[in-house]
Amino acid sequence: MAEFLKTLRSVCSNVSLLSRDYFGKENYVYNTNFYIPSPKPIQPDDQRYIIIVGSSSYPDPNRSNILTIAKSLRETSEELTLRYELVQLYLTESEAQESEASKIEAPIIDFLNLGYGIEHQEINSRNVVEYLLASSIMCASLPNRVASWFRNSTDNRLGYILRFDDVEFQWKSSMTDLWMYKRPRGLSLEERDEQPKDQNVIVRPDLAQPN
Repeated sequence: MAEFLKTLRSVCSNVSLLSRDYFGKENYVYNTNFYIPSPKPIQPDDQRYIIIVGSSSYPDPNRSNILTIAKSLRETSEELTLRYELVQLYLTESEAQESEASKIEAPIIDFLNLGYGIEHQEINSRNVVEYLLASSIMCASLPNRVASWFRNSTDNRLGYILRFDDVEFQWKSSMTDLWMYKRPRGLSLEERDEQPKDQNVIVRPDLAQPN
């Protein structure tokens, strides 16, 4: 389990490096209509949005340094897949049921597909922007949540885990459009205290990475 967490953090480190080098000096400002540290399950007829404001002249994902990092992301994601298969052997029946219900393998596959898609030039530049933003948001909470669950699965639940399929991306032309979507506050006092004063906008996706 320790090796799984180590590899997961390596994956998220690659996401951060990829974001830094891909975006460079470009700022894509985004907002969500969900609480990033602890997204909640989608309710019927609801939709989970990532709203983006930024240049429509997207950075080129086919630069050599980007392809190199994408390859590393693909390789570490493949390793993470194998690590998860080993972890499954040690889960209790209730933990296995919880991991399946949370679809913990979904973001692993998302990271793998992102790395592979960029490495093999199968994703267009607009989708690279979208998926990197989503991956950065996923990495902001996933390692800590999984670590807590490994330590004590009775008191710390996996709960809902964000994945690409549950997100709809919306591009807006004005910063004011971001404020049409208010991110809900966390339910607990701890979650509320964790939120920054400017809770709706994060500039540069790599800033969403854990320390």
